[in-house]
Amino acid sequence: NQETLDLHLEKRKLKIPVWTAADLPIDEYRIGLNGSPTQVHKVNFVVLESVESKEIPPTQQGIKGLIEELILDHIVE
Repeated sequence: NQETLDLHLEKRKLKIPVWTAADLPIDEYRIGLNGSPTQVHKVNFVVLESVESKEIPPTQQGIKGLIEELILDHIVE
């Protein structure tokens, strides 16, 4: 249960406190969306779709080939 987990984390100094606006001594109208100095006019959601795929065999040779290809394509270094 949550109480047991909280005690476990507190004993090990792993519990991270979570604060909300109500916990802070500040006017809530000065934080969040109301307090933002910028206005967002438009949000674009981009969905990338791939028309090609490649099947990699789950073998050491297959994984090695995939890694080599990712390095050649500068996806990983």
